[in-house]
Amino acid sequence: MNDYIIERSTRLVKKYATRDPFEIASNMNIDVLFMDLGNLKGFYKRDGHNRFIVINEGISEPLQKIVCAHELGHDQLHRHLSKSQTLQEFAIYDMKSKPEYEANVFAAELLLSESDILDSFEQGFTFYETVKLLHTDPQLLAIRLMTMKHTKRHYEIPLNIQSDFLKKD
Repeated sequence: MNDYIIERSTRLVKKYATRDPFEIASNMNIDVLFMDLGNLKGFYKRDGHNRFIVINEGISEPLQKIVCAHELGHDQLHRHLSKSQTLQEFAIYDMKSKPEYEANVFAAELLLSESDILDSFEQGFTFYETVKLLHTDPQLLAIRLMTMKHTKRHYEIPLNIQSDFLKKD
């Protein structure tokens, strides 16, 4: 299944020549809205032919980008689930739920270029220095490292992926 997810995200990056999930959503006619959602990070909703990503306006810009990419993953992989329910995110890094796991992999693939990651490590940056350099989140980089197949080098991931990581602000 990971190969399918990787192919879907790679296709979007190539088609729209960007890794910016906001630009991709706009090009795909998906409305991205910002609202006060309390503890909710964001959600994906489909109403007929209209598709929406709603993001909590109170979270940081880097986190908004991750949430947008994650919800874009739901659009691409789980649109059928949104017919009967809104896909809500309280904890994005929920690795126990198959749809959440898949949306996490999609977001990591969409946002983080393998070449950027490899360049960082080849320059001697540590895992956490790479997180800062790429303006991402440790959990997202860990997910991306787990899906990188094209490298023979093993990278130590200095953390366990936490299902409730994004609950913490």
